[in-house]
Amino acid sequence: MSDPAAAMPTFLCNLRHDPRSTQFIASVSIVHPIMTGFSGVIRRFNRLEDVISALEAAKIAPNRYSDAVSAVRDGQCHSFEIDLNEAQKLDILQTDTSE
Repeated sequence: MSDPAAAMPTFLCNLRHDPRSTQFIASVSIVHPIMTGFSGVIRRFNRLEDVISALEAAKIAPNRYSDAVSAVRDGQCHSFEIDLNEAQKLDILQTDTSE
């Protein structure tokens, strides 16, 4: 019998700053191995503090996202791994319930 956890896709939370709109953007990449049944959503924040509050509300430990927040402060994009539940709590992932 195969391990069900091994069949779960890997998700990356992508954070960046959009200098044109001055907003902070969170999105998700669905990396591997199952990519069907999911769709990513872009979420916009007015302040970096709002991003941090959303990460905390999703129960993501600060040591997991601190490098990403530092990179975004420096004007760079950064990603870190998240699980299915965290992506859904961040409102950056939708699942296709018709499957």
